[in-house]
Amino acid sequence: MHHLPYRGRNNLMQVSDFEHCKHTSANWFLRTAGRSTTYMARLIWFTSGHFPHSAFHEHFNFEGNQRCGVDVETRDHIWFDCDLWIKKHKPPNAEIERMHRGERGVHAALDLLPPTPPGMSLLEHFLQDWRETPIALDDVTEFLRLNPIVGTFTWLELVDQALGDWAHGKDDSLVLLKVDLHTGDLTEFVQSYALVGTHAVTDTFEFDNAGVTVLQAEFGLAAAKAKNR
Repeated sequence: MHHLPYRGRNNLMQVSDFEHCKHTSANWFLRTAGRSTTYMARLIWFTSGHFPHSAFHEHFNFEGNQRCGVDVETRDHIWFDCDLWIKKHKPPNAEIERMHRGERGVHAALDLLPPTPPGMSLLEHFLQDWRETPIALDDVTEFLRLNPIVGTFTWLELVDQALGDWAHGKDDSLVLLKVDLHTGDLTEFVQSYALVGTHAVTDTFEFDNAGVTVLQAEFGLAAAKAKNR
């Protein structure tokens, strides 16, 4: 892990995080993912940068391209900028407003932000500094839990189907409802996100028991828990 060619240039892990990669039960990834192979895969994909997004496809000349409102979608775009996904790892709105007004605060002399470079606004400088702050792996796990479909092939298929339904005037289709729920502001449903999303779908569309289990898994409920409900 100490060798850049091994861990890759797009790996989120810092040197201080390498202790998480152990071959024992102390392995952070194993403890975090539990027995969910799906969640383990998503953790590894997102942390290493090897998941289906535009920049990855472009780098390896893969066919297909995740649709988003940018020329080339990157993990940084998903993490910092994309408005589709639920995020808690962002600067407080009050801080953003203060910076937007050009205020360094009452205790400006104590601010950790260095002098703003020429030609850059205080807000731009603040956001640049925030983006360069090392990403905490615990924040990654929360982001993936709140957005169980981000960076997956399932999301690509949903988007393609939703665009097709929209083009044919099917604005009340199951796929469009799923897309709305997956990218909606459901932050308040931290623990019950999967159940809330599932209920929102089944209140409108009929599913058998097996279909409900699959739907719960799509919204992030572990398979074992899904079977027990």
